Amino acid sequence: MKLKNINLGLGLMALLALSSCADDKFSEYRTDMTKNLKDYQYLNNYEPLKKYVEDMKAAGKCNPDFKLGIALEAAEFNKQGLVYCLAGSNFNETVAGNAMKMASCVADDGRMNFDNVSEYVKNATDAGLSVYGHTLAWHAQQPNKYLNGLIAPKEIEVDPDAKVEKTDYELDCSTLSNYDWHKYPASVHTEFKKDGAVVITNSKPIDNWTLQYWLVNGIQLKTGTKYKITFLCKAEGESPAKIHFKLGNWGGGAEKDFTIPVGGDYKEVPFEVTPTMDSNGLFFQHGQFVGKIYWKSVKITHSEAPSKEIFTDCISNGEMKTGGDMSNFVVREAGKGDVAGTPIAGGPDGKNCVVVHANANAANEWDTQFFIYTPNKIWSAGDKYKITFYYKASEKNGADTQCHGEPGAYKHYACLNPNPSFTTQWQKYEANGTIPAEGDGMKLLPST
Repeated sequence: MKLKNINLGLGLMALLALSSCADDKFSEYRTDMTKNLKDYQYLNNYEPLKKYVEDMKAAGKCNPDFKLGIALEAAEFNKQGLVYCLAGSNFNETVAGNAMKMASCVADDGRMNFDNVSEYVKNATDAGLSVYGHTLAWHAQQPNKYLNGLIAPKEIEVDPDAKVEKTDYELDCSTLSNYDWHKYPASVHTEFKKDGAVVITNSKPIDNWTLQYWLVNGIQLKTGTKYKITFLCKAEGESPAKIHFKLGNWGGGAEKDFTIPVGGDYKEVPFEVTPTMDSNGLFFQHGQFVGKIYWKSVKITHSEAPSKEIFTDCISNGEMKTGGDMSNFVVREAGKGDVAGTPIAGGPDGKNCVVVHANANAANEWDTQFFIYTPNKIWSAGDKYKITFYYKASEKNGADTQCHGEPGAYKHYACLNPNPSFTTQWQKYEANGTIPAEGDGMKLLPST
């Protein structure tokens, strides 16, 4: 059996405490004699251990690469006392296992300190000893407080009294060309798209209910939830316009009377309303008002506590470092199979990049594709994403982005909005978006 390295613990070598220090640099070290010194006088008959190794190598009885090593406690070795003398006199190599483990180098707050082991390496080198490295990542002796703190649940600070307004429905009345339903006499006239509004003119007072209409229907809200509805409107007449309003349908709903002041420009008229059903329409009655009413827009909102979105990186080597995992980037070139992208120099700000070669006048645009692939992440419809990358081309060109399952398993023709538009200079692309319903189950998006 051939041995190339032996590492021995210092505790097993205690009997060497009285052996002579043959090397000059260690020969000045002296230690007190023990009472039973004569029991160990026979040790003086031995040469330093490493001398026997050299003799065996010279006689061809030992592998020439064999090294006699010892594991030491770094702080004790750095004192350059007995341990230092023993190691230098008897061994070729040393290792400071514990000093090189993570728990010895990383504090509870994550700060790293390699002073002890750096001094150990210098002292060993000065003593003619080679240093056998140890592992920083180990199954034990980890800085548990720091590591557990990294994965501990983090409390996100949110002011419970703070509120943000979320929009549930918006109507630009300039888009309307008719009522959902209406009933009124010939004395009433409606103009759609009149100066960007719906304008109702009533030339004489009539019963309120004889001028009524559903402006729109099918507004989806949550029953029992409090909303704020805001009308951007104005009125022209001799007195304020009294409006009877209902949010609901013919069978019921939430009713409200409000007033539009006359004169001046458009004003917001807001009030709270709680729907009694999920699907709602906007119903109005105002037959007693003589004049013009202008509906410009309608907005329905609700208030909720602010929330924070936390994004998790789904790309393992986003900087495309040489030697790193490139499985998230798949290149498809005409006539070739799919391969992982190869990082090369030449990217923005001194970073690496991946080059995809496209044929001029290709028969199909999908002959050349670059896939951003997340094999361990299956995206669901409605998932939110944030994407950032740099891109350029040898000439100006547009690109499509699609939803795929595995590379080439097409799902939907559109993904990013907007699609990137290539120029000959590096550009930074950033977008926040939502996975479309057609992209449910996707694992990647390609650019073609």
